[in-house]
Amino acid sequence: MSTDPPPAFDRYDPLGLDASLSADEFAVRDTYADSAPSTLTPFVAEWFEDGDLPVARELAKQFGQLGLLGMHLHAYGCGGSSAVHYDLACLELEAATSWSSATPSPAWRHSADPVPAQAGGPMVQPGPLVESGPPWAPGQ
Repeated sequence: MSTDPPPAFDRYDPLGLDASLSADEFAVRDTYADSAPSTLTPFVAEWFEDGDLPVARELAKQFGQLGLLGMHLHAYGCGGSSAVHYDLACLELEAATSWSSATPSPAWRHSADPVPAQAGGPMVQPGPLVESGPPWAPGQ
């Protein structure tokens, strides 16, 4: 058993994954980390509340200029970036907008029903996502 103290906890990299990234991967992450907050964060609450994305075309153009659209594809004139590059870009976009995913939507906030009917269908009742019986005999 080691007597060395554990490394200091880094809340921005709790799993210590930054040590495994290359300089190129840091550059990709930093590109999206710098652009996503200014492009998305100031507006995402309004878009979420309105249930509309009125600037979809402009965002698509900006994402295209940054090389995000199709960046992981190796055909059609796309960048052909690695899965790590793509994941880092998605991680930064999600970080810039993720606070809104924890915010209840207006329909849920103002609904009398705990789980409103969807698209005119029957009421969805929450319940366990397991089947009865042993796992080796599904459906019995």
